[in-house]
Amino acid sequence: MLLPHAGTSVAGEAPDIASGILARVLAFNLKAAQTTAALAGVPKTPLPVTDSGAYTHMNAVWWMDNHRLIFNGSAPGTPPNDADPQSRRFGILIWDVRDNSIEVFQDNRGRKKDEGWELVCVSHETQWINYQREEFTKLKPFKEWRGYVRRGVIGSEVEEIGLGAAAPTPQNTRRISNPARHPYTCEPKPDGYAPRQLVEGRSTIALLEEHGYVDIGPYPSTPKKLKESQDIYYKVGAKPVPLDFEMGRPFGDRFFYFSGNGGYHPFLNRYQWGINPVTLFNPDDGSITSHLMPPILGANPLWPILSSHSQHSCSIGITATREGFIVQCSGFPEAGLYQWLPTQDNTVTALVQGEETDQHGQISPDGCRFAFVSWKPRRISRTSDIPERDKTLKVMNLCGETR
Repeated sequence: MLLPHAGTSVAGEAPDIASGILARVLAFNLKAAQTTAALAGVPKTPLPVTDSGAYTHMNAVWWMDNHRLIFNGSAPGTPPNDADPQSRRFGILIWDVRDNSIEVFQDNRGRKKDEGWELVCVSHETQWINYQREEFTKLKPFKEWRGYVRRGVIGSEVEEIGLGAAAPTPQNTRRISNPARHPYTCEPKPDGYAPRQLVEGRSTIALLEEHGYVDIGPYPSTPKKLKESQDIYYKVGAKPVPLDFEMGRPFGDRFFYFSGNGGYHPFLNRYQWGINPVTLFNPDDGSITSHLMPPILGANPLWPILSSHSQHSCSIGITATREGFIVQCSGFPEAGLYQWLPTQDNTVTALVQGEETDQHGQISPDGCRFAFVSWKPRRISRTSDIPERDKTLKVMNLCGETR
């Protein structure tokens, strides 16, 4: 169908345009339905799964080591109530997968809503932790509060207290030092540290400090100027490495380095709609390994246009494992977790089906366990329609029950 040029007016064109858009949406829905049918028939590879029973969100979960997770959540049997739906208000908890035990690291019970401890970041490599809370001291006519921040190696954190106010004065304000944090290690950095601008006048993506950073173009800049710039990897102690890739932020905005499977992953092309290709970045030589998701997983560049949580989306999460990737699909009757093995003829198998998953899962440091939040869908709808109390933290064992 040809669309009229700008400035023309043809009677009856509006219905034709609307019909064309409708036809394309229906075609997309048909393709998604075909993908759904195909997913229903993929081989099943069930692996051991342990359910903590604790209610949480994946954006509040970190691995402490290969067997323990630390997270904001509600303990088993204590779902969030309707008046305070944020499950993290119970406290900061530590779950040991080996004996399925949960320890309360910081107890928020008894505190007012929005005044409990919340995790900011945790690093399993450095064992550095950062968590904070606020306590309101005055509500009218303007809010005033006392802020608490604890930082340091787990078990040896140092607390700092400050004052804040909606209408600040020298008497009611005392700034807490809030140094920037390294995106991978969680360790504090000096004021002025900016991972996205490590070099003056340049846009950058920070890596581990022993590796270096990637320069993606001038700063400030327009997308066009960035697109015309070649990304360059500035490796510590080596010559700059030009990259044949337009690097964007990590998928799910979680920074993860796993030397056993391609290094930093997965990165997305900053000018590619959707999730294709999925790319791993190796800091040893600056090499890029890209994989196109198989059509059966419903990879389609239109999904961000239709909905942030499209009914046809396998784009909720992609996590690299020792052998390939775990892909989280949402909205299908076959919603769940799928294993995708690019090096084995793009094989796709179902790990978990019939459960919705929340945001981006987390792989353990040794690559043997996959943490995720899931629930049984009550209807085909967006995840925001599912009661939060159904969302519990689980771990799938990828290497066998004995590891």
